[in-house]
Amino acid sequence: MKTKLLLSLLLAIYGMAALAQTEQMEYRPFAKEGKTWEAQVGPILENNYCNSVDGDTLIGGESWKKVYNYIAFPDFNYSYYAAIRDVGNTSKLLNS
Repeated sequence: MKTKLLLSLLLAIYGMAALAQTEQMEYRPFAKEGKTWEAQVGPILENNYCNSVDGDTLIGGESWKKVYNYIAFPDFNYSYYAAIRDVGNTSKLLNS
């Protein structure tokens, strides 16, 4: 019984390691033009706080992507919020 349990555990770990090497699990840059994400606070659409990567800028001689913040609809309260850039396999955020 212990042998079967140990074998099952080893096969499960091996399967996870093999899955981690697939193309789907590779790093994908976060600071890409057009990337959007949102956080909803409450049950109604007007409480969606959204962010969007739109355009780029130079800060300290380095290229950064601009992040804009808006509430529910891009045409309402669309304002500069932060800058983001990918460095290696991580993203750096610079708040305004």
